[in-house]
Amino acid sequence: MILLSRKPKSTAKVVPSPEAVYRPIRVDRLRMEELGMYDEPEWFDAEWMHQPAHANQQSFGHPTSGPLLVTALPETKSPKHKYVPNALADWRLCGRNDRPCQVTLVGTIGEQESKAQSHVQQIAVIARDLNRTLILPNMHKSRFGTCFHNRFDMYYDVGSLQTLGVRVATYEAFLEWAATRRTAPQAQVVEIMAWEQQTAYQSLAWQRCLAKAAPRLKWLKPAARLPVRNSKRFISSGRSVVKILSNGLPKILPSHPNMHDLDVPQIYALDWKLRHPVVSEVVGRYLTYSSKIVRRADDLLDAAGPVAVVHWRMESVPASGLVGCSKGLINTFEWMSQQVEFKDIRSVYLATDYPLENVSTRHSGTFRDVGQQHHAAIDVFRRAFQPGGPLEAYKLVSYLDLVHLVPWVETALEDDLGYLEVLPSVRGIGGRTFYAGRTFNKSLAARSRGRS
Repeated sequence: MILLSRKPKSTAKVVPSPEAVYRPIRVDRLRMEELGMYDEPEWFDAEWMHQPAHANQQSFGHPTSGPLLVTALPETKSPKHKYVPNALADWRLCGRNDRPCQVTLVGTIGEQESKAQSHVQQIAVIARDLNRTLILPNMHKSRFGTCFHNRFDMYYDVGSLQTLGVRVATYEAFLEWAATRRTAPQAQVVEIMAWEQQTAYQSLAWQRCLAKAAPRLKWLKPAARLPVRNSKRFISSGRSVVKILSNGLPKILPSHPNMHDLDVPQIYALDWKLRHPVVSEVVGRYLTYSSKIVRRADDLLDAAGPVAVVHWRMESVPASGLVGCSKGLINTFEWMSQQVEFKDIRSVYLATDYPLENVSTRHSGTFRDVGQQHHAAIDVFRRAFQPGGPLEAYKLVSYLDLVHLVPWVETALEDDLGYLEVLPSVRGIGGRTFYAGRTFNKSLAARSRGRS
């Protein structure tokens, strides 16, 4: 029992009534959680779970002698979630009961979809080698991260990631685990960056978003930084990352008084800033797109008839060279028009991170500086298809030209302009003609030629 006293304002002696002195303070489950009074070891859970209160009380002697055994705690007034034993919550998320559930979570990845999916696979291998469950990142506008709108499985076949041998769980399942686990999980932010990228620490927007979505998480401070000596030449640094994380960051950081007796935090929340691979196992490996996206790509481009697919990402090209790129594409299609094998092609599907439908609407989460040189390049390319232009025999089509021909009910993806870049990549693999300027799409083009 806790007795609280307060110095009276007057000097008159205040004699509390017996009821005021001995009335027990009412403590609900939320307060017990905040005080850390649910931090018992798992064997206690297993041995005492579901046992009748009167049976357990016998081990304390007569009920009236010594401290009384608490047999019930009032719930909070409006509980959003019902807490469950740690072992049960861990089993639900990680599918195992031989050890506490530990997860790796993708806070954000600096690269966009084409390269970012390679980084997702690198993180999956690291999670596998750490014997952790990977929380599948969400996606929107070609970016991967915790707080984006759409589920991973809307874009990719989860099985193509699981073939790496990693255990996976959805972001929704993670939030349920964080909300219902009786002992709140501890989370550590780990920034993984190239050695030359190190700058002063800045607050992370995705961490604020995650803290709002999962308010019970106990964040360990400060954030950890793992600089990797990286370069354009492949460096296999993944093993060193695994070694450091498996040994436990608290051993190399200032002491954390709230770490209790855990060696490592249950959650590694990664802020992944690397541009080049650090895990050799996934180099040249690509995820399989979801069946819904594959069907959608087929339906759209089949509606266009025999088609040449052009995937043009402007963000990664110096703006001064964009008009030259347009002229080069025009020359390519002029050459195609004279080849017998391409005589049946009369449509050109253009997919680009340039906002064809609305200059103010960005397809990409990072392509922000759309300027006059970008507008000029697109204008040169479009005018080539007009009457009297060198490509007047072709019809230039984009997503907006085809979408009304094949209605779709998946509004979550339909509203994500970033996924439009995925469609030509998917369809280009099976097509005869596929032009791309990115390393990823060059690989797809090579695979496409191998099938023709």
